[in-house]
Amino acid sequence: AGPAAALGRLLRRQGRLHAAHDAERQVSSARALAVSWEGVSVEFLAQWADKHAAELAWLSTDAVVQRLILPQTREARLLDPAPVGRAFIELVADAHKGPPSLFLSHAWRQTFYVPPAAKSRGGLVQAVLGAVPKEEWATTFVWLDVFCVNQHLRSGSGGLLALEFDPLRQAVAVAGRVCVCLERYDDPAPLGRVWCLDELRTALVLNKPVEALMPPTAAESLRGQATRDPALTRTEIERIVRGINIEHASAFFYTDRIQVLTQVRETVGCAAL
Repeated sequence: AGPAAALGRLLRRQGRLHAAHDAERQVSSARALAVSWEGVSVEFLAQWADKHAAELAWLSTDAVVQRLILPQTREARLLDPAPVGRAFIELVADAHKGPPSLFLSHAWRQTFYVPPAAKSRGGLVQAVLGAVPKEEWATTFVWLDVFCVNQHLRSGSGGLLALEFDPLRQAVAVAGRVCVCLERYDDPAPLGRVWCLDELRTALVLNKPVEALMPPTAAESLRGQATRDPALTRTEIERIVRGINIEHASAFFYTDRIQVLTQVRETVGCAAL
């Protein structure tokens, strides 16, 4: 794994993402891509969400992975007797893939997609579509783990093989900026997850811009509240920020939490987050 991963890193630094992918396939005996450093276009995200709107309605991101991503990527070939699975992005046409402008930091328990009829709500998809002008959808690419990480391949330790490539650091490094996706400003779910806070740590270390991303309805609600009572809004935001503490953040796996906390303490320090 070492030489292939090292070659992949070199090729990524040179901006040769396709060549990097070819090198990194050597890590898996199945020659499947563990993680992609390209992103999918916002146009693709919009079209895919529209195509699967009935299935996606009100699902959390976790449920989207279980119900759509895993089944759609389980077999690289039809009726494969020994399927190894693929990263979703490998199924995407080249026209919809490119160097990511945005790295999306989000919590899997958040809503992924809300039907257009529910005008008072929004999910991750609505947040992304609302943040990018429609005329730029085809040329703006986003790095989203559910699409860009192979959810099937496992390492010898049992975790995702993608983690062997330090995916958060590498993906943030090639992205233009990091966007923290908030379903509502007063429910900052990503800020209570160790992996999301580690993404912010990585952005700090790499000097990447960080911005909050909310569905248009949530953003408009916050703007309206700030206009009506700016002092109260500021107090509320300060209260939320004071409650952020990476040492109290959670992870699905205990070992992930320990790993992330160790990295934070050895770099920017817990106080910086």
